[in-house]
Amino acid sequence: MTSRQYAVSAGHKCEECGNIGTDVHHVVPIQTPEGWERRFDFTNLKLLCIRCHNKAHGRTFGGNGR
Repeated sequence: MTSRQYAVSAGHKCEECGNIGTDVHHVVPIQTPEGWERRFDFTNLKLLCIRCHNKAHGRTFGGNGR
């Protein structure tokens, strides 16, 4: 439920580029002790589109960043 609430609070817009936001990203990764403790903390969340979420994780496809 937290991710849906966050998406609504962010106006369903990517907080990086302004496109439609689809993915709630954890700024401090939940795979870390601090990130796990902050997994529901809105200050640790960011709504991103798929492209910006992939960029945040260093994932690129096709050699052109898409």
